[in-house]
Amino acid sequence: MEDNFPHLNVWIVNDVEMGCMIPRVLKPEDLEHTFGIIVLDLEQPWDLMNQCEKWMKVLKEAIFQLTPKLNLNQMESLRERIVDLYKTY
Repeated sequence: MEDNFPHLNVWIVNDVEMGCMIPRVLKPEDLEHTFGIIVLDLEQPWDLMNQCEKWMKVLKEAIFQLTPKLNLNQMESLRERIVDLYKTY
């Protein structure tokens, strides 16, 4: 009998060089159910934009490594879902 329990994995990446591990941990089919949160260090508030840009680049590179492994239907489905979420936000 297979258990049907929800699973939650939390990965903390606090070093830019460790961002290359994201595509190794995630599978392309996991993207639909994956959520990324960027939490910035407030010790230097004047550097928030630089920090945000740095971590957005890390996420973008990880996602761009995973998406070519998706088929066209999966890509279109993810794109439509993102557009719908953005419109209803």
